[in-house]
Amino acid sequence: SIIAFSVATETVHGSESIGASVIKPSHTSKGIPIPMSNEQVVGVAVSWGDMDVYYVSLCEPSNCITANKRALDLSQVGANPLVPLEKRIQAMHSIFSTPHNYFLIAYDLKKHVKYLMSACQVDITGVLCDPKVADWLLDPDMREKTLNHMVLKYLP
Repeated sequence: SIIAFSVATETVHGSESIGASVIKPSHTSKGIPIPMSNEQVVGVAVSWGDMDVYYVSLCEPSNCITANKRALDLSQVGANPLVPLEKRIQAMHSIFSTPHNYFLIAYDLKKHVKYLMSACQVDITGVLCDPKVADWLLDPDMREKTLNHMVLKYLP
């Protein structure tokens, strides 16, 4: 079985950064801080079928969209205040830490594994695959390509 995933992050604008008095955060999602970084994990998109993609928000339930407050903030999509954050993190553990024979695929895999391990303490098991590395193995002399470029090149 194949599981493709991507970890959604956002930058946290702290008071000690340059321009912090001018830059205002665009929203107030409270994700899981990534240690030694100015980013936070706000969710994970997971796909294990031909068509379905699921997004699990890792924001605090108190910051989720309610019926009276609407926004186009992807960090809030899939954040059900009835499901505690601990349960959502347990779901990440059951997907990524349970021994299985899955192929886990993510573009720039090292970054996504680092985010899951450092912010959510999720140990990754399974066979890890990175299209970015595969493309470099096929053509090591070319400059780094985006996922969009690789899709256009390799998928008819």
